[in-house]
Amino acid sequence: MSDNTPLTPPNPAVQQMGNAYVDWPSRSPKRKIPPWVILLSIGSILLALGLGVALGYTTAQKPQAGSTPQSCLDALDAADDGFNVAADGFSTVRDMMMAVLDNDMAAFDKANSALDQGTEDMGAVADRYKPAKAACRAGAS
Repeated sequence: MSDNTPLTPPNPAVQQMGNAYVDWPSRSPKRKIPPWVILLSIGSILLALGLGVALGYTTAQKPQAGSTPQSCLDALDAADDGFNVAADGFSTVRDMMMAVLDNDMAAFDKANSALDQGTEDMGAVADRYKPAKAACRAGAS
């Protein structure tokens, strides 16, 4: 019994190519990252960058003669720590962006937590840096 009705494919991934059916591999749907998460990430990046620049930017005057005051050394140590935290933040932001591109929410959440911790660390560095900077400038004038 030869009937010319076309066969129906067993699933939508199967397509007819000429007289043969080709079973294309189906892709599993990926979870799309909401726009607010991307905006939050970009905002966090800008915040971390701003804090790093603000802590690293200083125009302390050079002492006249003798040794460098301890307050200036403390300010420089805190600024160094701030640069280290900011550098870690940049690698964390890279991890966040890779997670967004890969639609990997678990990796994104892990990187976001690390960025939150970096923000807290930067706040602690700022609390050390600001008084030392002010004392250094007061002693240099």
